[in-house]
Amino acid sequence: MLSTLETSPEIVATIDPREPRAVFEARRNRSHAVALLRSLEQAQSECQTCLAESHRSDAMQSVRGESSLDVAIQSTRDMIRSLDRVIAG
Repeated sequence: MLSTLETSPEIVATIDPREPRAVFEARRNRSHAVALLRSLEQAQSECQTCLAESHRSDAMQSVRGESSLDVAIQSTRDMIRSLDRVIAG
């Protein structure tokens, strides 16, 4: 799980004429990435529940050791960390 800073929606896209456009875009993209992360985590939870209820396993996880959602969640977390670095300057 990410730290509060990395999942915090408080870093939002606000227009500041003194701020470089790249930082503005990073803030905006970060907000979208945080929303995506929450959506992916919810989907993963629902998927795990459904698989458990049907007494099945995730085929991708059985073959690769991680599910497609695991990969997507980790990629999104990495993206948020990268955007945090851009925002921090």
